[in-house]
Amino acid sequence: LRDEDLGPQTSQRMKAALAQYFHLSSFTRPRIKNAANEHATPPRSYYTQGNDYEAKMLELFLVPRRRKDNPHELQYESYDSMLWKIRGHVLSMTRPSFSRTVSER
Repeated sequence: LRDEDLGPQTSQRMKAALAQYFHLSSFTRPRIKNAANEHATPPRSYYTQGNDYEAKMLELFLVPRRRKDNPHELQYESYDSMLWKIRGHVLSMTRPSFSRTVSER
């Protein structure tokens, strides 16, 4: 995205497009807890509720960009700090448990 394109409508459209693109990914599917199975896949009707509902489930991070004329100079002071905050947030997110270990796949 360019700076002038960064508005609420553009970010909502991008969220909807990303939700549609990643809707089959196991990383974006929510898990429903029940007594029989701790992590069950949600019912199929969940996925037919429309893109607006799925777009709300995605977390969208926008990072300030570096200058094109001098890539080593930061355009915003917060570029590196923003990357570290996003890294910390991603690492603290709950991860889906896989039914098999990597060596079994």
